[in-house]
Amino acid sequence: MADGADAAKEGVDSGLSQLAARVLGQLSLSAWLPGALLAFIGTLVVTFARQGRVDLPDALTLLLQDKWAAVLMVLPTLVMATLITQAFSFEAIRTLEGYWHRGGPTRWVQRMMIEKQLERKRSIREARLALSHQAFIESRPLWLEAKFSPALVDALELASLELDDSGVRARMKRSDLKKLRFHDWQSRCSPVSMARIYHLSKAEEDFPADHRILPTRLGNVMRATEDRLSAGADDIESYALRRRQHANSRVQLQHDQFRTRLDMYCTLVFVAALLTLFTLVVLGISRYSHNDASWGETAWSAGIVVGLALLTWTSYLAAVASARGYLTALIQMDVPAAPHRK
Repeated sequence: MADGADAAKEGVDSGLSQLAARVLGQLSLSAWLPGALLAFIGTLVVTFARQGRVDLPDALTLLLQDKWAAVLMVLPTLVMATLITQAFSFEAIRTLEGYWHRGGPTRWVQRMMIEKQLERKRSIREARLALSHQAFIESRPLWLEAKFSPALVDALELASLELDDSGVRARMKRSDLKKLRFHDWQSRCSPVSMARIYHLSKAEEDFPADHRILPTRLGNVMRATEDRLSAGADDIESYALRRRQHANSRVQLQHDQFRTRLDMYCTLVFVAALLTLFTLVVLGISRYSHNDASWGETAWSAGIVVGLALLTWTSYLAAVASARGYLTALIQMDVPAAPHRK
């Protein structure tokens, strides 16, 4: 009988272990950090509210009074928080890209943000062209000193402004037309000016065509690359699934790493924003309920809120940076594979 009871106990333990392994196996790596942050900060803020003061050592002491109770409470909370953040990770990316399909105030905000992004793109282009023209004007004497004809120099100047030079070409000599094909207006410009122009050019590349502008920076970075893919169509997700198997192992690894980071940082944006609002409300109500709260505690509460707000913004910047790495992998997938040699 004892052997049967032991066998049954081992079977139950094995079944629970397998169930736990299956549950944990369904959780992606990108969801653990946002889930842990949500569980830890949320629990800590509630503990501060229960204490009536912001005191981290006392809060940790209270939470760890009964270690086993703390473990039994934290583990399910952590798993549930991770499950929730993972469930909304894809929607988090799409929302931060600017794919909002609801009407009402959302559509008005979307329109306003698209107009702002379009204005930003045009201002970057205008600044680049103005700086390009100024850089060429400063280098113009060098072209003339090198015995280039005024007509050729005029054509190079129009090129710096990206204007039509057909009128100038009509009065150029054949020898000048040949020279024009082998000379770039940038070649005699100041390297300091060219560094600034290069920076503006890269910023301009983050935008798609005007009619394809999205309301967010992340969305425009993604769509600008999407539009340059030869087989990308309008769906990066299906494109990656179709093309991943044709890429080499190094590109696949880079794709997976940056995709995981993109999921994690986009989810973290919403988790940090939710915690910012939650902390502001809970600690605000707690301070209102305890009139004896000191200014030091108020400063700590404000510091926590500001820190979470900064985490929200830095997570968004990290999401944009991760998207660039992810898109680089997609560009590599877009390159046709070299034919196999027998």
